[in-house]
Amino acid sequence: MGRSSSKSPKTFLVLFLIALSLGFGCQKKEEPPKDKQIGTIPILSPAAFGKAVQAHKGHVLVVNFFTTWCEPCRKELPDLIKLARRYRSKGVDVIGVSLDKSGGRALRPFLEKINIPYPIYLASQSLMDTLKIDAIPATCFYNKHGKQVGPIIKGRIRYDILISKVETLLKIPD
Repeated sequence: MGRSSSKSPKTFLVLFLIALSLGFGCQKKEEPPKDKQIGTIPILSPAAFGKAVQAHKGHVLVVNFFTTWCEPCRKELPDLIKLARRYRSKGVDVIGVSLDKSGGRALRPFLEKINIPYPIYLASQSLMDTLKIDAIPATCFYNKHGKQVGPIIKGRIRYDILISKVETLLKIPD
């Protein structure tokens, strides 16, 4: 009995720390694998990322940086999927960029479980450094001309904010 009461404060502390980390996004920075491609999941260097953004010119682009182990990233995913499906016909594209250290070993099974209707890439360390991605999830927005609009938003983004930003960008004339 004495043992169980001594574990209670430790258990509470562990649960408190877990709850605290879930509320503020994941701050851990992981290095993705160094190979050029894992299966069919391309790895984006800064130059390849620039080309990916330019390939979506003429559309509003939402780029989401995530990892498979990040709980706020997982909670944000249904909203990104809903956004992609709802706004694809209106000229909005979404791409996901994984920062998973284990690359395809973690990402491929994750993608097999969830039907994500937009392209997923792996980030190179140089891309993370160039864009200063130091927290996840992180989301950035690009206008129809391929220019980033506003700063990268760190932490889970609410659906109403996603919609508001996308609607604003759609109203900007070509």
